[in-house]
Amino acid sequence: MAKWLIGGSLLAGAVVGVCYLGSPKPIPPVAMPGEPITIAAIPAPEVSVPMQVVEVTDIDMLLDPPPIPAAEPRTSSGPVVTAVGYDEPAMPPLRPASAVVPIPPAAEDEE
Repeated sequence: MAKWLIGGSLLAGAVVGVCYLGSPKPIPPVAMPGEPITIAAIPAPEVSVPMQVVEVTDIDMLLDPPPIPAAEPRTSSGPVVTAVGYDEPAMPPLRPASAVVPIPPAAEDEE
């Protein structure tokens, strides 16, 4: 059935191509060399300059962020947790990985 689908698609594409190439194309109008070409001048828009600059955002925190506090001294033999941000909670301890179950082999496709 797949052979018929591929063959039919190729045949339909060939029919569309022949119809497209065989259709009459419109002929563009030819400009006469004696006709003058007039172009209308568009006036430039007036530029309005604001009298006072208004600051709408406060970006001082973005330009000069507060310093990140120093890490606490290491007191145990475990991993070191470093605070990255101010509002982020500390990462919970990781559980040990359980035994990994292998994926069973796929059943052979029977046609």
